[in-house]
Amino acid sequence: MNLGKTEGISPNFTNTPLTVEGYNASASFDGENLTIVRGGVSRQYPWRLVSDIQIIDATPEHEGVLVFLVWNPDGSLASMPNNPQEAATSPWCIFFTGDQSESIYRFAEQLKADLSQRKTGEQQSKKPFYKLWWFWVLAILGLFFIIVLLTPTEDSGSSSADSAATSSPSASASTPAETPTKKPRQLTGIDVLYAGSRADGTQIDDQNGGIIVRAKYDDGSSENVTGWKVQNPGAINYNGETVFTIEYEGQTSELKLTADPPTEYKNALVQAGQYSSMMHMSKQGIYDQLVSPYGGQFPADAAQWAVDHVQADWNANALEMAKSYRDNLNLSTEAIRDQLASPYGEKFTQDEANYAIEHLND
Repeated sequence: MNLGKTEGISPNFTNTPLTVEGYNASASFDGENLTIVRGGVSRQYPWRLVSDIQIIDATPEHEGVLVFLVWNPDGSLASMPNNPQEAATSPWCIFFTGDQSESIYRFAEQLKADLSQRKTGEQQSKKPFYKLWWFWVLAILGLFFIIVLLTPTEDSGSSSADSAATSSPSASASTPAETPTKKPRQLTGIDVLYAGSRADGTQIDDQNGGIIVRAKYDDGSSENVTGWKVQNPGAINYNGETVFTIEYEGQTSELKLTADPPTEYKNALVQAGQYSSMMHMSKQGIYDQLVSPYGGQFPADAAQWAVDHVQADWNANALEMAKSYRDNLNLSTEAIRDQLASPYGEKFTQDEANYAIEHLND
């Protein structure tokens, strides 16, 4: 995949050592070994064991995850995490925040280019067998023996018939058994990740380079593949989750995406969460506070999106507000109910106010 967020980089062996700091771990490359330090534990991998380097999306709190695909001691390749939760427990994954993204992408670009040059150089350094001295010695000896065997002798006429008669049974007896054909591996499923743009209106189709499809096989192996198809292409938006179906050689997997909302919407959502968790306000009360010229001063559409998407338990908020009225103002039960549901009071729904009164003394 394309890791590029930097320009003008011309990596070579003199770039090493390379180091980078992430949110939960750090990594360094000294020219021979990749070292990952996470949770106080240092793991070191020779450069030949590093198969690939990728960057995937993480959680709203992080910009992304730097993933090192390394070969395990048993010969298997470390699997790509399917979600942020798996990435959080993987020793080969480094979360990073927005202010760390530039150094993360630069480190990944340089290390990937460095490893590519090393592997290419190692392959080129292997001398072809036909340029080795012992190959020509064996070739000359072999040619000599062929000439000797083909040179006719006086007894060749009489002996050829005898040798033909005696060699036929042994020739058929020495026919080697056929080597069984290795059973081809079977595709058992696919995993799909998305590392592309989440801007509102982004098209998810066969040309979207942010889609990563990893095929899984019955022998336990897996690999990134191309040639997949989006069965239901379309655009993502911030008003709700869109589910896309990805197909590869008869196997399908769902990709669920929601676009990033505009900055104004994000800020309104943050304030709505604070009003709910700290002040236990109602949904209508939070909306009024967000659009108020003396409050948040947000546009109506941003405020409405925020109260529709904030993580809040309105019944629990009504109950906390009812306890406050009881303990601090010593109001009666019915007065508390009226204050909770009043359009001039807390603006909870009648059902939410009733819930609070019913559980006031639990």
